[in-house]
Amino acid sequence: MSKHDATSRIERPFSVIHIPSKGKYYEGCKSSFLVRHLSCIEESVLANGGLMETEDGIKLVLDSLIMDDFNIEDLLPGDVQAISMYLYSTAYGDKIDMDVTCPHCSHQEKKEVFISQFSIKEMELLPDENGLMQGVLPVSKRRFSIKIPTFFEEFRFKSASDNNESHLERMAFLLHELNGEKDKEMIWGALSSLSIMDSRFLKKFIEKNTPGVDTHILHNCGECHNEYKMHVSGGHNFLRLPESYAGSMLEEVYLVVRHGEGIGWDSAMRMSTSQRKWLLTRIQQDVKKKNEQESRGAKSAPSRSRSFKKR
Repeated sequence: MSKHDATSRIERPFSVIHIPSKGKYYEGCKSSFLVRHLSCIEESVLANGGLMETEDGIKLVLDSLIMDDFNIEDLLPGDVQAISMYLYSTAYGDKIDMDVTCPHCSHQEKKEVFISQFSIKEMELLPDENGLMQGVLPVSKRRFSIKIPTFFEEFRFKSASDNNESHLERMAFLLHELNGEKDKEMIWGALSSLSIMDSRFLKKFIEKNTPGVDTHILHNCGECHNEYKMHVSGGHNFLRLPESYAGSMLEEVYLVVRHGEGIGWDSAMRMSTSQRKWLLTRIQQDVKKKNEQESRGAKSAPSRSRSFKKR
């Protein structure tokens, strides 16, 4: 890599992100990525409703921000989840404001959630050399193997089912083989006849051995005071921005260019979101301080008015 290429790659802040899968599903066991912070370039994609309805939106963002020579089509959902949460926290802060509803009394309230509270899930079983996890159902004694899909495979599956897939559909999607059978329709038929114990075992097996971020937190209801577990979604739309954000983003860029010394439009667009917001806060503080100084100066200046005596 030439010096010029290296400089262009580190034009904005970046960090090393250790992924939940620990590289066990990737060639070379790659367990971390160099990821750049968000800028207006990526935010303009995240605020584009049309792009974010398709896989192209998040694909463009990941391609722009992951610095490693890696095919992002191979990324697992849990690893994209961890990268997305890192990007959100560096750009907009650790706190997420959520609307929660108590399952006991239906009381609705606001809840402050902090990304730093989340932890990487500890998998009980690691995949074999083929990326499969093997198991045996407790009642029927049927052998099965699970294959964790890539982020984009799962996106396409959810899109095809309009995000309303049933429990059986999802298990059939994840099962690579059931008792020697690999045909999805045959697997679907076999799943529908499983005992409750086998079905529950398979569901827990998938939950315990799917890499990702544990986003379950406990919350005490402010009305009935019952404690319940809530889940923070970290899926495809976690980073999505409202379309109205595009206008406010450009307004921030304009203010940086207008008041920042020697900062051009292109530089402001490529500036990391965290740097842009920090600079705006500093500009506001400087303007406020200047206005206060001018106000004090005006009050302390001697009066320029003239007085006339009556003759």
